[in-house]
Formats: sequence, C-alpha cells, structure tokens
Amino acid sequence: MARSRLAVVLQHAGERAKAEAMLRQSLAALESSLGADHPWVVRSLATLANLRVDAGDVQEAEAIDRREWPR
Repeated sequence: MARSRLAVVLQHAGERAKAEAMLRQSLAALESSLGADHPWVVRSLATLANLRVDAGDVQEAEAIDRREWPR
C-alpha cells in the first residue's frame, strides 16, 4: 500500500509516468497477495483510474472504474 501512496505523491509532483508504473506494479502485487476484492486493491484501482483521467485517457479510466467494484 505504501507504494500506491508514493505513486500519488509522484502524480502530484508531475511524474505521471513514474507514478503509473509504480502503481501498476503495486497493484499486481496487492492483487496476487490479497485478492481482487480486497479494499486496498479496489482503492489502488481507483487511483489508477484517476491517473488515466489526468493523462486524458477517459476510456481506460472508465474500464478500470467498472472493474474496481467488488464482484
């Protein structure tokens, strides 16, 4: 989870590419260890969607948003 928070700091510092790479790595690790429905995974997905919106990729952000809610 700390890596996800660091990704947000990087995002706010204008390091969007680094933030997204770190967040995707963190998300993969969280999902494999905690499961797709864990609150930290859901929160990280929401953060990734926000990063994609900031990058102007609304379609991917919407796809991530659809995925983030527990099934």
